[in-house]
Amino acid sequence: MQNSKPQWSHSIQHVGGLRTAVIQPKLTEKIREIIVLCHGFGAPGDDLVGIADLLIERLHQQARYPLLVFPEAPIDLSDYGMPGGRAWWPLNMARLMQLVQKNDLSEMRDEVPPGIDDARGMLVAAIETLLIQHALEASSLTLGGFSQGAMLATDTALRGLKASPARLAIFSGALICETLWRSASERLRESEVVQSHGRYDMILPIQTGRWLNDFFQESCDNVIFHEFDGPHTIPIEAIDMLSRRAGG
Repeated sequence: MQNSKPQWSHSIQHVGGLRTAVIQPKLTEKIREIIVLCHGFGAPGDDLVGIADLLIERLHQQARYPLLVFPEAPIDLSDYGMPGGRAWWPLNMARLMQLVQKNDLSEMRDEVPPGIDDARGMLVAAIETLLIQHALEASSLTLGGFSQGAMLATDTALRGLKASPARLAIFSGALICETLWRSASERLRESEVVQSHGRYDMILPIQTGRWLNDFFQESCDNVIFHEFDGPHTIPIEAIDMLSRRAGG
């Protein structure tokens, strides 16, 4: 294990058409792994950058220094009363809240949101650009996200990337596109999945995360699911799960 912690550079880059925050260790050797995390609906593009320091501290203890990548969703929600907010695809929040109030989110399970194909294509372009730049394979990739970003990460692993990532990190996600995802589920067989969801989530209730976990349990050989007593957020335990070596 290295005793001295390397410095990290922060930059904003346009990668595959997406404005992206890139946090890179200043090392003499090449980057050996990439972690890509996608923010949720309505959040600013740099919403998840705040967890980078927590990740770096934990990764340093394992002498691991990956490229940390935080892409910004392409849709600006300023005109919809959410200044600074971004989205991967349009979302009818009023309808979602109605479904939550009725306690019936089952109709979401097989929905294919308009715009998800475009978002997936942009994310795939960004990831493939990074893999080529650093001469890496998908086996060096952790792909994840929060809320809408978690759904996009799942869809991208199943229907976008040429090869499956080593790990999916899915925080407060939900099962959507069920028919399409199940038709491609074998692609995730060797990918590890770490997933978390709050039992008091009022945006995407815990049942949506449990449905998604059922899908992962059927599709993947290595799944870790952390239910926690909390709301629509990423708990510290999820950061710990993300920071561990895949398979470890």
